[in-house]
Amino acid sequence: MWWRKRGWCCPAFEARFSRAGERGVSIFVDDANGSPRFILQHRFLGRQPEARGSVTITTDSVIRYCPHCGTNLDRWYRKSVRRLARPDLAVRVGGPPA
Repeated sequence: MWWRKRGWCCPAFEARFSRAGERGVSIFVDDANGSPRFILQHRFLGRQPEARGSVTITTDSVIRYCPHCGTNLDRWYRKSVRRLARPDLAVRVGGPPA
């Protein structure tokens, strides 16, 4: 399995991670509050430069297992979680949209 040698649990997870911030479904890591969380995100609009009145509609769900292969994400990515961190993409409740 070539993708495991490259550090990914499966090709689908790698593909979702590479789409983080784009329109559609993606996966990324949010480590803003010191504890890494894997986020499954759906963006209805792509990430746009900040502009007054701009809107990006997103849904975020914290996941513990890969939705494609079932791997425990905390265990599999334990050593590379900082490299995967993209806290700028997370939706913050009560704050400005990401």
